[in-house]
Amino acid sequence: METRGETRLKHFFDMVRTIGSRIDKEFSFYPETAVYTTEVNFPCITYKILKRTPYQGFKPRVKDIYAKDKDTSLVEYSQLFQCIISFGIWGQSYSVVDDKREWFEKLMIRYSDEFKKEGILEIFFSEQEEDKIIEIKDNSFVKQTINYLFRNVRVFKFPVENIKEILTVNKDLSEYEFLKEQFDKIK
Repeated sequence: METRGETRLKHFFDMVRTIGSRIDKEFSFYPETAVYTTEVNFPCITYKILKRTPYQGFKPRVKDIYAKDKDTSLVEYSQLFQCIISFGIWGQSYSVVDDKREWFEKLMIRYSDEFKKEGILEIFFSEQEEDKIIEIKDNSFVKQTINYLFRNVRVFKFPVENIKEILTVNKDLSEYEFLKEQFDKIK
């Protein structure tokens, strides 16, 4: 399967919004803070990041070196991340919220291959939290929360000179020596 190589969380949320709107013209998808700060259409689905941590190591790794000549060389770093994303399904009726949650879970399964083509490494259901009644501006809403585990890669490209400066400051000699050897081959 051909992929983009990386997907940032913002791009993933945009994909969910686009796919959801394509399937259901009344699909409403917001950052969770919007429910408390702006006018939103109910029922709706909200998202928030509960946790985002490096996965399989804490520091970025050299992924590739693009070296045509000394002036056009780039070093590409990548870093894996694991996130827990919380989706809140909001509405004024339990049955509407429950139906919308089931619909959303099916969307996530059905389009998982499309998400992966866009560079998401993994996304899968993690848990459903306790149902709640939330009071906002004198209105009561039913909220069901489902959490998904999400893994993605972040890619950073730096010109050669910037990489040398960063590595020298961090005194990461082993990686610096590797890069220096690669750049010396170009000269």
